[in-house]
Amino acid sequence: MACPLPPAQAQSLGLAGLQTKVELDFSSALAPNAALPLGSGVNWMLASRLEFDYTLKPLQLNVVLQPGLEFGQPVITDTGLSEAYGLLRLDTLDLSAGVERIPLEYARLSLPYSLEPVSPLGNRLGLLGIRASWNPQNTRLRLGLLQNAQGWFGLLSLRREFDTFELEAQALTPSGRPTFGLGGSATIENLVLYGEVWALTNPAEWRYALGLSGSLGDGLWTLEGGNAAPAAGQAVRHLLAGQITLPQDQDSSWNLLAQLWFDPDALRGQLGLGFTTGSSDTQLSVSAGAQIGPQPPALTLKIALSFFPSL
Repeated sequence: MACPLPPAQAQSLGLAGLQTKVELDFSSALAPNAALPLGSGVNWMLASRLEFDYTLKPLQLNVVLQPGLEFGQPVITDTGLSEAYGLLRLDTLDLSAGVERIPLEYARLSLPYSLEPVSPLGNRLGLLGIRASWNPQNTRLRLGLLQNAQGWFGLLSLRREFDTFELEAQALTPSGRPTFGLGGSATIENLVLYGEVWALTNPAEWRYALGLSGSLGDGLWTLEGGNAAPAAGQAVRHLLAGQITLPQDQDSSWNLLAQLWFDPDALRGQLGLGFTTGSSDTQLSVSAGAQIGPQPPALTLKIALSFFPSL
């Protein structure tokens, strides 16, 4: 929810183009374990998301902060600088410099390949660099010089949109490891088919995902499989995942997510059920999850309350 300053105040401060978004989150997760004292498996988390956009055409400045604190064993803190970059728009050409997120995936339930580092609290962060994007009709050509923990590397991508599908080719060289990707999505009647494949070198490795999504009444179902990470910061593995999202009313919805992981030593997986309700300034989420496999079953209960205050 955008929260601009009153026009008179913004103009007096020279901030007529300033837009802000604020989100404050409080959550608690409980992992019951009969072998531990009551309450010993409880984690508490305080988190926030702050977005600042300042536009003075043709220049735009963007900052996203996601600071947080998790009271677990041990206590985890996160300063949360996700993005801080300047963007210059010149007709069909965009030039940007700073820390900016570079999401590459078409997959919806997994992450075959990602350049982005992950914060201690699991948030995906941007990379320092400079980027140029040429955007003629239905096409985007992107060039980038980016920095990760190992040094600077190049990025080249070309995306083309057609009537019922789009394709994107990627080439990049992180950590001296040339990597090539091809992804896309297509609409086939009432279904959306999507996928991506990545070829990594030094050493050779293939990662991929293929998914199908469609409507279920007013809801949505998605089925996806591949060789990918179940989530950001996790190891790549062969997996099969499915998700069903069903709205209960205008402000509430149910979400069911199931994943199977085909590891070399065993079959593992997880099942999660969540309910979300709220209004324009408050949101409540309650969820339960279970992990299965050769290890003893693990159950997690979580409740989260989010606020979207006006500034």
